[in-house]
Amino acid sequence: MKGVSEAVVIVIIAAVLITVSLTVFYFSLSSLEYSTITSEYGYIRTVFTNLANRIPDVLNGAGFGSGLPKRMVGVGYLSEHSELPIDYYDIEITVYGDNGVLLTYTDNPIRLYAKTNTPIITRYRLIHGTNERVVRDTQLLVRVSEYYYRGSTYLVLDSARVYIGLYEYNYIENNVVKKVLSIQALYVKLNVHIVSSNPTSLSANRGVDIINERFVDIADLRLRFSNATYNEEIGLAQLVNTDVWNQYEHIILTLIVREINVVLS
Repeated sequence: MKGVSEAVVIVIIAAVLITVSLTVFYFSLSSLEYSTITSEYGYIRTVFTNLANRIPDVLNGAGFGSGLPKRMVGVGYLSEHSELPIDYYDIEITVYGDNGVLLTYTDNPIRLYAKTNTPIITRYRLIHGTNERVVRDTQLLVRVSEYYYRGSTYLVLDSARVYIGLYEYNYIENNVVKKVLSIQALYVKLNVHIVSSNPTSLSANRGVDIINERFVDIADLRLRFSNATYNEEIGLAQLVNTDVWNQYEHIILTLIVREINVVLS
C-alpha cells in the first residue's frame, strides 16, 4: 500500500508540475504575442504619423515611402460608412456666382487604416491633426486617430477636411488703391491602392488635380460635411469677416482638389 501511495503522490506532483509548466508556457507565448503586436502597431502608428507630417511635401511633388511589418497587424482602407465610432463625413464643395452655381464637387473620402484584434487602447485618441473640418494650415489636412471598437484597436488616417487660406493684396486703378481678397481652398482626395495581399511597404505620391480652377467675384463658397446623423454647412460668411467685404473690389477663389495616391505593396 505504501508503494501505491508513493506512486499516486508522484503522479499528482508530476501532473501539477506539467500544469504549471504549460501555464507558464502559455502565458509566455501570450506575452510574446502581445509584445509583438504592440511593437508592430507602434511602428505602423509612426509610419502613419510620418506620412501625415509629410503631406505638404507630397502635395508639392515629393514622394514618401516606408516599410511595414507584416505579421500581426492588418493594413487596408475603408471606403464606405462603417460601424466604427468615427466622426466620418461626406464632403460637398459648391461655388456660387451671382447667377447661381458655378461648380459642385462631392466626395466619399477613403480612410487608410490599420487594425489589430488586441485592445491596445480603450478609448479614442487623436495622434496627429485636428477634429476641425476647416483648417488654416496644410499640415492639418490629414488626421491620424485611434479608436477602440469591440475588442479591436483601429488606427485611421483620413483627409476629410478643407484647407482655407485668405490673402489680401492691393492694386492701383486711376490713382485709387483697391483691395482684392484671394481665397485658396484645397481638398485632398486620398486614394489607396493595394497591390499585395500581404503588404510590406507603403508609398505615397501626388496624383492629378481633379479640380484646379480660378473664380473671380464669387458670390459664395459652401462647404458641406454630412453623414447619416449629422449635417453642417459652412459658408463664405463664416470664413471671412463680412464687416470688411465691401472693402474688396474683387473676391477671387482658387479651388484645388488634388489626389494623393497611397500604395500598399
